[in-house]
Amino acid sequence: MNNTTREQLRKHATHGFKERYGEHPDKQALLRLLCELRRIDMTGYAGYYLMAYRIFCEMASTSGIKVWPRGAVASSVVCYSLGLTEVEPLRYGLHSARFVNEEPPRFQFDIEAARFEEFKEKATELLKDNPDILDYETGCKYLLGDLQSTSYLNGKDVCPLPQPENIDDKIAEYALSYPDTMTLYETYKERKNGATWTPTGIAKLDEILAPTCGLLAYQEQMFDIMKLCFNVHGTLPNKVRLSIQRGETEQIKAYRIELQENAKQVGLGDNEFDTAWSVLTSNHKAFLKAHAVCRVLSRYFNTTDLFRDINKANAVIRIDMNDINKFLSCNGKIVKFKAEADNLETALRNLFTNTPIEKEDIIKAKRLLLTITIKTDDNLLLKEMDCLRDFIGGFKEHTFDVWGLYKDANQTHNVSIICWVGGRMNGDSMLP
Repeated sequence: MNNTTREQLRKHATHGFKERYGEHPDKQALLRLLCELRRIDMTGYAGYYLMAYRIFCEMASTSGIKVWPRGAVASSVVCYSLGLTEVEPLRYGLHSARFVNEEPPRFQFDIEAARFEEFKEKATELLKDNPDILDYETGCKYLLGDLQSTSYLNGKDVCPLPQPENIDDKIAEYALSYPDTMTLYETYKERKNGATWTPTGIAKLDEILAPTCGLLAYQEQMFDIMKLCFNVHGTLPNKVRLSIQRGETEQIKAYRIELQENAKQVGLGDNEFDTAWSVLTSNHKAFLKAHAVCRVLSRYFNTTDLFRDINKANAVIRIDMNDINKFLSCNGKIVKFKAEADNLETALRNLFTNTPIEKEDIIKAKRLLLTITIKTDDNLLLKEMDCLRDFIGGFKEHTFDVWGLYKDANQTHNVSIICWVGGRMNGDSMLP
């Protein structure tokens, strides 16, 4: 790896980080970025990330080919900053050590089926033309070796599912609903429906397990247990996780002794350690949450454009995916709202009448996200949409895009609308 490659990666990552997190980023996110870049420097893998950026971001975007990550790519703040994933890792509790570690990073991506061969051909040419960044054979193995041709990225061919009430529930269900963990899945459903479960009595441990009703569902929870209960950091948690999942009996025994000594440093007694260790080793099939997040979001939002548009505001908007359709961003502030009416014009009038929002604030925010629920037939829908241009007359050169349009069982149209105030910004994509 040469210094130019390292410098280019750092340049792209820091620039993207500012776009994602703004001028005053979350301290934890900044620390993650710096730690990941340092580890990438130490392992000599900068070329992998830079070439992945060239292929999955620059080339795919220029060619208009839709891609979506799988696996652990979403775990990395560097990957998020580069634009390799639209999933913000801190929001979902994803750990960079699952991807940025001593092993070469393996980039797993879905590619839209209609242009899969075209993508592979262009990506192969890019690798051949940039041997100074990454060796061709290495690039084929770690960047192009796990691509999948998928129809859901074809856009018009597949409609996204109606958005669920709680994305986190769907992620847990996806992670647990595999043959080896179906018993856990049934337990999870029972507990979500009201069945009681007994906490361990260890505050840190119970906090980690609470989102999954006391069950160890994710590999990321294993990392949290080792960090908070056993005071283990760096690359060791991933090594312990691998040994547990591979069933390496002797190595697991050695790690148990080592971690028990570490646990004493955070005040964990022997009995508490035994309880925490029992939980840590309770599910050797613990699922990679980063992959579950990517898979679940792809079911409900079948285009990367949605996430890219959400993340391209002047001020970064930190939106909970569970409430993505209920937010308005006003110059960095977030205000909840949702409108329901028999027609779009009434919905908009109710929205602006009953919501303490000034048009000047919306103009500063550059973008308006709406969810409108209207009851109308297909023939009238387009006429209803024309109300947008007629109603909001105080904006200059505004444009409107529609995403997430679907019908429910009652034939009610649910329309999610993005309003670009002052026109779409340079580089902003057109939504289907």
